[in-house]
Amino acid sequence: MNTCLFSQQNFTLHPSSPENPNSSVLLLMECCSEPNFNQKLKIQMTFISEFCPRIMKLIDNLEGTSYPFAHLLWDKLEDLKSSLERQSQEYYDEKTSLCLKDNVENGECMKNMLRLACEKSLNKLSKHMNLNETNEAFFNISQLFSPSVAVSSSTLNISALLDSFSKIPFFHGIPQIELVDGYSNFHRLIRRSIALNEIPNIEDILLAVKLNFPSFAEAALQSIWSPTNSVDAERFFSIYNVVVTDRRTTLKESNVEISTMLSFN
Repeated sequence: MNTCLFSQQNFTLHPSSPENPNSSVLLLMECCSEPNFNQKLKIQMTFISEFCPRIMKLIDNLEGTSYPFAHLLWDKLEDLKSSLERQSQEYYDEKTSLCLKDNVENGECMKNMLRLACEKSLNKLSKHMNLNETNEAFFNISQLFSPSVAVSSSTLNISALLDSFSKIPFFHGIPQIELVDGYSNFHRLIRRSIALNEIPNIEDILLAVKLNFPSFAEAALQSIWSPTNSVDAERFFSIYNVVVTDRRTTLKESNVEISTMLSFN
C-alpha cells in the first residue's frame, strides 16, 4: 500500500500537494488509517478472487468469435443472476465465508458491504434481463437451442415453438410446417446425443438437420451465431457492407429486424 501511495504521489498526472491534494491519494491514506484495514482488505480480495472469475469467464465467452454463443447466453446470465441472488442474501462462497467467520470484529460490516455490492449488481443485471423487444430474440434462441432447455421436455408444444420462432428474425418467411418438422428432427437428434452420454454439439446437429430441412437449419445456424458483443456486431453488419460504408439506402428490412437484437449488448 505504501508503494501505491508513493507511485500515486510521484507519477500521477496531477501530483498531490497541500494546494492540490490528489483524491486517489487521500482515499488510500484514509483507508490505511482505518482500524483493521488489512483484515478488511483480505476479505474483499478473497471475495474478488473467488467470485469474479466466473464473471470474467462470461465476459471472455461474450468476446469470443470462434464459436457460436447466442444460444447459451441467456442460461449463463441466469446462472450469474442466481449466484448474485444467493450472495445478496449473505450466502457467500466457501473461502469468503471462512474469512468472514475468522474476522468476527469486521464480519458484520463486511457482510453488509458485500451484500450491497451484490444487490446493486443483481438489480442492474435484472434490469437488462427484463424481456423487451431488443433482448427477447436472445431469450427465444436460448429456449429453442440451448441443450439444457431443448432436452427438458419429451414432447413439443407447437404453439410455443411457433411463438418463439416469430420472435427471431432469421425464421421469418419460413413455412410453419418446415419450422415444426425441422425442429422435431433437431429435438430428436439432441435427445439421442444426451441419451448416449455425449455433450451435444448444436452446430454439428444443425448441419445434420440441414440435409432434410435446409431453410430451417440455415436460419438456426445464423441464430446461434448472432453477435453477442459490439465488435462481432460490427463484423456482422460489414458482411452486408452497410454500416461500415454508411450506405444506409441499401439497408433491407430483414437487416433492420436483426439489428434490434444488438441493442441488448
